[in-house]
Amino acid sequence: MQRTILDEFLTRFKEAAAALVVGDPQDSKTNMGPVVSETHYNKVTSYLSIAEYEN
Repeated sequence: MQRTILDEFLTRFKEAAAALVVGDPQDSKTNMGPVVSETHYNKVTSYLSIAEYEN
């Protein structure tokens, strides 16, 4: 990520993430359904760990 655009990117990313609707995948307003298995959970949390490590 180029330092010159980092602040703007983070601001926009946080706004987009905050606008996501997590819930029932059959609801048309839902953007993201639930994590449905331990395998999926582990995959998602591994991505979060990578993101934290890379800051």
